[in-house]
Amino acid sequence: MKKKENMVDAGESRTINMQFRVNEKELEMIEQRMQHIGTINRSGFLRKMALNGMCIVVDVKEMRKASQLLWSFGNNLNQYAKKANTTGRIYLEDINSIKEMQQELIQVYGELLSELIKISEALEKAHL
Repeated sequence: MKKKENMVDAGESRTINMQFRVNEKELEMIEQRMQHIGTINRSGFLRKMALNGMCIVVDVKEMRKASQLLWSFGNNLNQYAKKANTTGRIYLEDINSIKEMQQELIQVYGELLSELIKISEALEKAHL
C-alpha cells in the first residue's frame, strides 16, 4: 500500500507551528465544514485542507464572451425581425446568418457548461 506524500511517518513529529486568525463568520464556516465531513479535530481538518484543499479560479473572459455574443445575437435578431416586418419578406442570407450565430452561441455555451460540470464534479469528489 502506497503512503500518501503528505502523511507523517510514525516516528516523525510535527515541529513547526503555524497560526492564522479568522473572524467569527469564518470560524462558523470552518466549523460547519468540519461538521459536514464529521470531524472534530480542527488542527487535522485545517492541515488536510491546506495540503489537499482546492482553490478554484474561474476565468470570466469566456463568460463575458458568451454574454456579448448573446447580446449581439439578440440585437441582430431584432434587426432581422424589423427588416422582415418592414419589407414583408425574410431573406435566405438572413436566415443563414441567424443559424451561424446560433451555432456559435451553442458552441460557446456548451464549452462553458462543460467547464462548470468539471468544477462541479471536482467539488463533489473533494466533498466541498
